[in-house]
Amino acid sequence: MKVTLYKEPDNKYDKEAIRVEARALGKIGYMANSPYTVLGESRSAGRLYDLIDDGATGRVLYVLPQGLVCELEETGFEKVKKIYKKHRHY
Repeated sequence: MKVTLYKEPDNKYDKEAIRVEARALGKIGYMANSPYTVLGESRSAGRLYDLIDDGATGRVLYVLPQGLVCELEETGFEKVKKIYKKHRHY
């Protein structure tokens, strides 16, 4: 499944919020941004926020009870792809 990621700089709860949407479903949640919610060695929203443009796309790799693990694919993530070449799960 493909997902789209959007920055939400006006989010009143998290200034580094990244919203996750699926085409047929709309908003499905937010990218984890706390050491208590990030799955395994995935990257948090805060670690990616300044590296991306306004949005990007990703591909769902795993669906777990705690959330989704996605791989970034395109749209504004060229810097991220270079920096995290070896660690691509977010």
